[in-house]
Amino acid sequence: MKKGHSEGGGASRTTDPAAGSSAATDVSLREHISQRLHDAELRLDQRHEDIREADWRLMQERDLRYKEQRDADRRLADARRDAQLLAQSLQREVDREHFAHLNEAAARSIEERSHFATRELVDSVRETLNLFKEEVNARLDREMGERAAKQELREGFRLNTGWIVGMIGVGIAAVSLYLSTNAG
Repeated sequence: MKKGHSEGGGASRTTDPAAGSSAATDVSLREHISQRLHDAELRLDQRHEDIREADWRLMQERDLRYKEQRDADRRLADARRDAQLLAQSLQREVDREHFAHLNEAAARSIEERSHFATRELVDSVRETLNLFKEEVNARLDREMGERAAKQELREGFRLNTGWIVGMIGVGIAAVSLYLSTNAG
């Protein structure tokens, strides 16, 4: 309402005192309540906006924490995998050294065994020497004809136990020499 107008206008937006009409008071009251409602709506809108921003910041913070946790889990899984690979690599190295040592020991054992004669070889050489002895004795018996000469020769040339052992040693040495030259 305008200044100087005679109807109403009391508590509305004018500076004139209220004229006393109830219509003017109702308008003033409506304007006042309307303004208060408008102000309350603005405050609610602002609070709503503040809540949305806080919610958005909270979701951003939550997402950041989830991402950090996923990254930490991934780094942990990578570290576990790397540790397992390292452990497997170290185990392979230990196994390789262990088996190399075993292979060296086996090769040494084979080499050492090649210098010894087997029981079968000794028995074979003994049989051969016994056959040789029998053949020599038979030949001496045939060629000598006489008992005295035969007895003399047998005593001089007869193969005794010491001579047989010596011949076995020579035979073993010959077999070992043969095996070592053919094995190497």
